[in-house]
Amino acid sequence: MTLLGERLTSVTQRYRTPTSGEWADGDFIDAGLAMILSSNLAHLQRESVRHLVSALGPGQLTNTLRGYTYSGTELTDTRDPGTYANWGVISWDMQTASVFGPFHLIRDRETTGDVPGFRQIRVHIDAVAAASALTLMACITEPGATPTNGPIAFATATASTGRAINALTLTIPPTLGTKLEECRPLSGSTPERVSVVRVALWVGWYAASGTNHVLSITADEIR
Repeated sequence: MTLLGERLTSVTQRYRTPTSGEWADGDFIDAGLAMILSSNLAHLQRESVRHLVSALGPGQLTNTLRGYTYSGTELTDTRDPGTYANWGVISWDMQTASVFGPFHLIRDRETTGDVPGFRQIRVHIDAVAAASALTLMACITEPGATPTNGPIAFATATASTGRAINALTLTIPPTLGTKLEECRPLSGSTPERVSVVRVALWVGWYAASGTNHVLSITADEIR
């Protein structure tokens, strides 16, 4: 199912329409121009995705367990990467991860034979990695929660050897429930609430060996 309008062709672009100077007041809109306007609105709606995150990473991961050293002394992680899997590999503290948000999710992604889903989130991590040594992770959680107890969405990948932009895509389950949030003060003259889903984005890393860097993190909505 889709909430988005139809575009005239598969060409993903906006078609030119008359400017305000060319469009005389009182002129009728013919059927062809009406179709172009509708197509342009549908195209702009499809392209209306948000840039969520731009952040610097921690730089060089000087300790294979935590990501940093403190006064030259290595810090021991609370997790043993040889024992845990998936999001349990790291402890998601301030030295193994960064957290961003909260963000409000938007439910208008086209899905086949079902109600519109939430927009996906694509995370790009600029990293320099030794061969098969750097694991990158991304999670969606409720605000105030950590991935330790199980995230809403999770993605992981082994970073490409050398310097590369590594992509992780998070797909949010359509069954995620909404909550009423205050968007205008209830004490004001026009109080208002809206039903939304608020989430936080976590990005984590684990370096098993060699010299590795996490240089920057970006995240965007995609459909």
